[in-house]
Amino acid sequence: MKLHKSVQICVVVVLLILTIACSFTAKADYEKALIENLNAYSDAFIAFAGTMQNVEINSQKLNDPSWVADVKSKLEGIKAAGDALGSMQDVPEDYQSVDGLMKMINQETDVMVSNFTQGLDAQDISLIETANENMLKIREYMDDAAAQIESMQ
Repeated sequence: MKLHKSVQICVVVVLLILTIACSFTAKADYEKALIENLNAYSDAFIAFAGTMQNVEINSQKLNDPSWVADVKSKLEGIKAAGDALGSMQDVPEDYQSVDGLMKMINQETDVMVSNFTQGLDAQDISLIETANENMLKIREYMDDAAAQIESMQ
């Protein structure tokens, strides 16, 4: 059965609109997931900062099993949130660069958590200081991602 030209055009237009709508939906879904994951990451760091607030890390703190357990728990939350950022699926074309930064944030988060945890376990303040350097790198990646996202608006 041969379709009339106008029906063919209508079918193509409807398919095009559905494709565009799906891509907008996919983009909106990705943006929503990205925002949720960034909020979770931020919340995990805020919880960590609350534990670290006004604390001078020294040998006394490193010998406090309750404090060490609390810090490790907060670090696990940061790692989980970082893993979520680094494993997002269905990345829209225009978010590929941002997603690359999210993966770099995830990798740097893994290193930061590892350095901090090893520092706690070995009671080695230099490893904890190295973890602080990792946090500065994470901040750079976050700043880059924020600038890219802002430029897309």
